[in-house]
Amino acid sequence: MSGEFNYMQRGLLDAARSARVAPLAGVGAAAASRDAAASIDPSSMSVSDVLEYAEAHPNEAAAILSAEMDGKARKGIVVALG
Repeated sequence: MSGEFNYMQRGLLDAARSARVAPLAGVGAAAASRDAAASIDPSSMSVSDVLEYAEAHPNEAAAILSAEMDGKARKGIVVALG
């Protein structure tokens, strides 16, 4: 890829941004932190598999990005979801 976003990455980026802005009404900080944990371990998956999963589960994009940043911090995932 030549540094430009493809349509899938752009959609994931938009989903991640909106997921981070959405308020968590009626949820305590501890519950929000627990619920925000990604249900997958991105470090055990390929970049394309992580992005495919994130596209299918846009509500988990921010948690996936956080888990990736804590792990391998692969540029393809960080750029697409960050």
